[in-house]
Amino acid sequence: VTVNGNLSAYALDLDNDANADFLFATVDTIVAGSTASITVKRVVALPYQSGNAIAGSTSVGSNATYIYPLALNNGDGIGAAMSWHSGTSNAQSMASFLSNGSNSVSFGNWLGVTDKYIPLRFMIGGANHYGWARFDVVSSADQFTIKDYAYNGTADGGLQAGAQSGSAVGSVKTFEVAAYAFGKNVNVVFANSSLAHGVVSISNVMGQEVKASNINSQIMHIDMSDVA
Repeated sequence: VTVNGNLSAYALDLDNDANADFLFATVDTIVAGSTASITVKRVVALPYQSGNAIAGSTSVGSNATYIYPLALNNGDGIGAAMSWHSGTSNAQSMASFLSNGSNSVSFGNWLGVTDKYIPLRFMIGGANHYGWARFDVVSSADQFTIKDYAYNGTADGGLQAGAQSGSAVGSVKTFEVAAYAFGKNVNVVFANSSLAHGVVSISNVMGQEVKASNINSQIMHIDMSDVA
């Protein structure tokens, strides 16, 4: 499955239990800068369930710590000893490109790579399981292709990137609906226009509805800045 376009996403369900475990999205937009408009292109990864995490490197900035998911080679080990980063509202940058027309900067471990593996940790029945997903990401940081994925069905058991023997292997499929948070927005993507009818209801952790929006397009950006 190939994904591109602003705020387009793929929801990965590693154990095929009908619940998304991770979200991968593209950003392709222009924002206002202090002296010029800035083109922003990114491929980001997001743990979708509490307790899920992605292994990555970090860079400490003046205002925040930035997380860059690792791009592993076939055969690299995946397990508990890696540096894991969770947070369902913290998009992790696989690849980024910024330009103001005169100058540009690119960063992330996934720029222009083919057949690399992202290390993933997720929960089944309260226990950690480790897995991988294989991606290509273009050098312009505005498109990715997810090819396949696998995880170790033994709790707390590690595996090698690309390993399929002894692992639960999944084929990539297109989801009908994907939803993910980015900043103060909740983004909902409908794969089929026939699904784009009705109401999107957003609830808090107590199960109380905090916002409802009529579905008016295949890609919705719901502003949550007015919700405490």
